[in-house]
Amino acid sequence: MPSPADALQEPVANSSTAHDQETAQSTDEDALLTQLSSLLTDLTANPLSLRLHKAHLSLSKQLGLDLDQARELLIENRSGPSALWLDSLRETYRSLGPETDDEDEDDNDESEDEGWKDVERVEALFQQFARAHEDYLFIPILILHAKSLLRAFRAGVLDAEDIRSRMEEIMEKANKFISGSQEVWSIWRAWEMERLDSVVEEGGDKEILVAHINDLHLNRLRTPHAQHSETLDSYSQFISSTHPPSSYESLLVTASKIKTHPARIYSRRENFEFVPTGATVDWGRYIGFEKKKIDLPLVVGVYERAVDDLATRIWNALPDSPLTSEKADEDSNVKMLEDELAKTWLGYIQVVRDHSPPDSKKAGNDDEEAQEGDDDEPSPTDREHRLFARAVRSAPFSGTLWAAYIIALERSSLPTPPSTDAPDSDDGNEDDVQIPDYVAVHPQILLTYSRALAALTSSSAGAKVDDLIDVILARFSYERRRIDFLGGGLDELAVLLEEAIEQIRALPPTAGGKSGDSRLRVERAYSNFLASNEDADLEKIQKLWEGTTKHFNTSYFAWISYAEALTKVGAIQQARQVYQSTLRTRSLSLDYPEPLFDAYRTFEALYGSVKDEEEGKVVLAKASEGVARKREKEARIAYEKAEKERQDYWKAYAEAAASTNGAAVKDAGYTEDAEGEAEKLIGSALSMDVDTSINGTAKKRKADDLDDEGSQAGGGYKKAKTEKEVVLKRDRENCTVFVSDLPESASDGDLEKLFKDCGPIREVKITRLEGKDGADVVATVEFMSRDSIPPALTKDKKRLPPHENELNVHPAWQSTLYITNFPPSANDEQIREMFAAYGPLFDVRWPSKKWKGTRRFCYVQFVKRESARASLALHGTEMEPGMKLSVLISNPERKKERSDKDADRREVYVAGLARSTTEDDLRGIFDAFGAIKEIRIASDEKGCKGFAFVEFESEEGAEAALGANNVELKKRRIAVTLADSRVQAKPKRLPTATGLGKKAEVRSKSVRIKGLPEAAEEGLLQQAVEKAIGGPVKRVEVFRDLREGVVELETLADAGKIVLLPSPVVFQGHELQIVEESVKPPNRKERRSAAARGGSVSVGSVDGTPEPGATASGSTAATASGGGGMFVPRAAGKPKAKLGLGAPRAAAGSAAPKRVGFVAATSSTAGHGVEDHPEISSGIAVPSTTAPAHSGTQGESKKGQDAFRAMLAGK
Repeated sequence: MPSPADALQEPVANSSTAHDQETAQSTDEDALLTQLSSLLTDLTANPLSLRLHKAHLSLSKQLGLDLDQARELLIENRSGPSALWLDSLRETYRSLGPETDDEDEDDNDESEDEGWKDVERVEALFQQFARAHEDYLFIPILILHAKSLLRAFRAGVLDAEDIRSRMEEIMEKANKFISGSQEVWSIWRAWEMERLDSVVEEGGDKEILVAHINDLHLNRLRTPHAQHSETLDSYSQFISSTHPPSSYESLLVTASKIKTHPARIYSRRENFEFVPTGATVDWGRYIGFEKKKIDLPLVVGVYERAVDDLATRIWNALPDSPLTSEKADEDSNVKMLEDELAKTWLGYIQVVRDHSPPDSKKAGNDDEEAQEGDDDEPSPTDREHRLFARAVRSAPFSGTLWAAYIIALERSSLPTPPSTDAPDSDDGNEDDVQIPDYVAVHPQILLTYSRALAALTSSSAGAKVDDLIDVILARFSYERRRIDFLGGGLDELAVLLEEAIEQIRALPPTAGGKSGDSRLRVERAYSNFLASNEDADLEKIQKLWEGTTKHFNTSYFAWISYAEALTKVGAIQQARQVYQSTLRTRSLSLDYPEPLFDAYRTFEALYGSVKDEEEGKVVLAKASEGVARKREKEARIAYEKAEKERQDYWKAYAEAAASTNGAAVKDAGYTEDAEGEAEKLIGSALSMDVDTSINGTAKKRKADDLDDEGSQAGGGYKKAKTEKEVVLKRDRENCTVFVSDLPESASDGDLEKLFKDCGPIREVKITRLEGKDGADVVATVEFMSRDSIPPALTKDKKRLPPHENELNVHPAWQSTLYITNFPPSANDEQIREMFAAYGPLFDVRWPSKKWKGTRRFCYVQFVKRESARASLALHGTEMEPGMKLSVLISNPERKKERSDKDADRREVYVAGLARSTTEDDLRGIFDAFGAIKEIRIASDEKGCKGFAFVEFESEEGAEAALGANNVELKKRRIAVTLADSRVQAKPKRLPTATGLGKKAEVRSKSVRIKGLPEAAEEGLLQQAVEKAIGGPVKRVEVFRDLREGVVELETLADAGKIVLLPSPVVFQGHELQIVEESVKPPNRKERRSAAARGGSVSVGSVDGTPEPGATASGSTAATASGGGGMFVPRAAGKPKAKLGLGAPRAAAGSAAPKRVGFVAATSSTAGHGVEDHPEISSGIAVPSTTAPAHSGTQGESKKGQDAFRAMLAGK
């Protein structure tokens, strides 16, 4: 209990605390007001920024201000997100009266409807609903709209006919949501049923209402929606209470027939409509499905929902805080969603334009009744323009959208071609020719163009040059056609394009480049337009290109375009001067001079005299020599830089290992065994001569310090023990360069042409990477030798003809990580997510499980070396308790150490062991041959089972251990051979759980996967299948030449589950076809043999029978090589005859004797397991009365079996 003194002091303390809190609150409020003032200034300059609008709403809410002003400011400039509209509409709704769940007039106080009796306020609410529907369609808003109509009806503002007509409009919008429209319809139905009850109570005529409600149900049943059964139940209840019992059954049967087709339509889309909580609809797939067979109302509904969903996701991805950097809008996820939103709007408009009925009014339909009937229905042109107006409000930073809008406006001014059914007009009547109405459309295009420029040049828009150019070229093409038709206007067009060029060059420059369009699209369009006129203005063309070459003074493309423009107007001598002056003075500073050399050679060949060509060759020779000297110098500098960087890295690596006894290196994630690994790495590093002493001190080795034996003359230091030089089959990490900033259309051939003078190329791989500014195209170019890397680096900042992008070329050395010791459940997605935090990933490579099913490592390749080094911080991270992740910089020289591909050469198989043999016994024998890595003894409860495996650290140790063959151990002679993982012990013929034979059971648990991508990896395919079935996969084998694979599952249930999956498994963008496995596919030798004979090899069908068209020899080959089984060892072929029962082999060149022969199997056994034929599995050949096994008939086979039985019986 506090003392009296404390009690007296407590009010003072509380008063002080309250004062401090009030002061802090006042300070925070002042800071928020300051932020709000600054934010409003930014919004005035950039009214289209959603980020700023969201921050405005957040600040207004924190300050307790009325949110209507912030919402209205957003809605005036951009499409309002659905959630924002819903909040605003609910506030207006509640201001008219309290929101209730039950709209029954008998259960609510009439005083609650006072606000709803104000006609102006109610109409203002309905106008607000109309504005919301114009932006996006949203079911909760439609539901609130329907409730508002009923409140207005109850207040007497609207009558029943008004309600019905407006409800029809709402339902037309709601029906686009085939899974969510039922609630809106239920509100309408409930109101109609209440009306019917009131009419019955008042004794009025109910027939009209009954007919109307009947039509309401039947129209609903004709509409595809998810709750057809619920609607039919409602109709059943309705007719049972309003119609005579005698008509009930016929009415219900009719209704059931009506709903059959719409219900089927919904069932086909149910997989798209059903989305788990937290997931999003794959709109791309859904739209693709709808476009296969266009049903306009259905596809429009999917597009409407897609644009609303994408806009909502964009809004939710934006930050609330106004303190966030102004680059927040450039978040990669937001940019990706914005691009997807613009593409979706374009697809939506395209579908509506292509599949709407023709515009009868525009086509000149004289049918007055038809025109009067269509007054309320917008024409296809009007509908298209409305969609464009909505689209540019939703995605104002898409230049493609604005350009398409301008083209659509121009198209609306063109006359519609007369109908083919219309009577032919009088020939030669020129007065009937319709001309484009440029006068009417011109103001609209000017307004749209100015709005587009304002949106795209906004400082927060992050506009791309391509977006601005799309709009400028759309306006240019319109003006060109208008000038061609009306004449004049050339000066105005020239001013327009000159201003446009300045606007493009005023945009922020790209990374490492200059501002403006390096592809010169607007400049070339303007130049070609000037040259195409009868009186070509040479002065304007020269002025244009002089300004362009001044801005892009190092661009070979600008200088070539200048010369070609002069050539096009016949200024040959001026063009020659441009070529020669550029070659003499600028060839060394051009980004890529070779295309200029080629262009000048072609120019002189076409237009030059003998003297001109000779002079040109001299100019070209001097320029070429200068460029060659420059390239040689650049290559030397690049090589020295790369070599120094390599040496500095390994030197620092060794010093860290030595100074801290390996702790620092290990903590940094460089290696597992720091000092020993550092010694190995340094010793094996190429172009690096570092010696490591016994005590770990590093120093440069001098050539004169070593004697003939390789030791130092002075004694103190000993030469580092290194393994023999590793000759790598493939040095991927050190023979590869990255090429970024590639154009979208770049191909392998373009890169091969660019790097052809650097050395032989092994592989080119191009990948699209999603980044904050959209998709970036990046490639790797792998050479056969690392000596090609320095000259390849000289291609940095060059251009890739015929593209104009400036390339970024840098080495891929140390950009690849070797990752291992992750949990077996880890998949490609988890690895990518973990490492993507450190930088953009180029690729993740998973190993084949061809050699061992337990291989668990992968390679993560970054685009930048710095990202790979930063991600070493993940070394030692526990993905699961007790499993520390190993993250190392990949070093090809250590490949054999970290891979088990060559483990067989380091491992020996020891047989003939006694039961009492122990690991120490074996170690005592094999220690003498080399360092032992592991000894594995096969044992059971009685002891050793008679064999073991001894794995050495090196191949040399295993080879030396073969000398222990026939050595005596515990009174037994042991047998020592090299281990072979492909040879497995023959399994005992134990009954299986299914009762099938071993191979038949494997087949029953296996599926064949077709339609694989060409470069499918077994590891990634296994992960995809495991994700699809939610369980483990036993084995995967991919046949790339067939683009097929075979997957063995753990259980029969899993095999059935994957075959019957409701939706297809998508693997690397390919939808896979999954069928039951039946027959082992032929190997390469069999396929080549069949091809040489002109036949084909049957792979088998689902039921085990040969596929149509398969040759008998093909079936025999397939059967003999495995009997239709799966994963049969390569050595397994036709069983050898035993006990001397095999048929004697015919002499070379002699004909086969016609007598009883023996074969392992015939084509009649194709599709069956060996277990089904005991005589085959036991090694006893099957006799046949026919010489060729594949040509025997069923009767002959039976006869052969009878002969075999007779022989065994001694008859």
